[in-house]
Amino acid sequence: MMEVNLLHFMWLSYTFIVTFSGLNVLYSKHVPQIVVRLYSFGKINKNEKRKSIFRLIEVPKSWFSHFYVFASLFLPFVTLSVYGAYFYNYKSPILLYLLDNFGSVQRNGTVMPESVTILSFLITFQVLRRCYECFFISVYSDSKMNLSHYIVGLTFYFGVGLSLVHDAPGFERYTYKSNEVYDLHEWCTPAHCFGSVLFLTAFLLQFETHKAFAALRKSGDKVVSTGHYIPSSGFFEYVSCPHYFAEIIMYLAGSVILGGRSYTWWLVCLWTVSGQIMTGLMSHQWYQKNFKNYPKKRKAVIPFLL
Repeated sequence: MMEVNLLHFMWLSYTFIVTFSGLNVLYSKHVPQIVVRLYSFGKINKNEKRKSIFRLIEVPKSWFSHFYVFASLFLPFVTLSVYGAYFYNYKSPILLYLLDNFGSVQRNGTVMPESVTILSFLITFQVLRRCYECFFISVYSDSKMNLSHYIVGLTFYFGVGLSLVHDAPGFERYTYKSNEVYDLHEWCTPAHCFGSVLFLTAFLLQFETHKAFAALRKSGDKVVSTGHYIPSSGFFEYVSCPHYFAEIIMYLAGSVILGGRSYTWWLVCLWTVSGQIMTGLMSHQWYQKNFKNYPKKRKAVIPFLL
């Protein structure tokens, strides 16, 4: 019987669905309204006036915060498990059980333990910051998202946590040898340094972008509107969605840190790139449609290209 790696299957299926559906919604005039309702969310969904049964299974967009509450619990658990494995030779039975059941039982430690440690701390730092933004910075409108988006958001960070260690040494299979000792000495490699700088640069860009979006709806510290406005200055001069561009860069930086040796993490990148580009193109299209004076030279997600 052939083994099914559910983690790999999730990333590949998510990528296919979001790309196929997104391209159809963006460029086809004959897409059924059901597909549009299932795919779109936020300001794009808010403008859709036709009635649909899928409104019954929509939730507030502000529920994005739930993703980061979960991630702020699960990712630190993964990071502590990584730290325990490499510094105290303690392998988390829970994490190994999850990897055995959602990943492959034929896992191989293809990446350096130092790489996994660095990236786990960076990703944890990222989700903790996003959780902080959700509760103390972001100003949400009364728009909705489909329940499918909500489920994908929750499973995304569960998948990210498992993908961090899927190809890591010391997390191969539950029937491990507990007397293995790791010689941790290669911390300042070119891949680690360049990848970390790239990650942190994108980290700051995303943080500043979210603050800029919130400022459009505030006067000082007071929320005065939940409407949508044209953002400007800074990286907004190049793209409509700097936060999506930053997300792509952070996850690609993760592959740099891992030395490009984790196939599982490349699948995470594939999903992140496709999802952020498709969502960014839809947001860009919405801005162009609703603001006649929207800057014509501004791209959607990737400066000067897309």
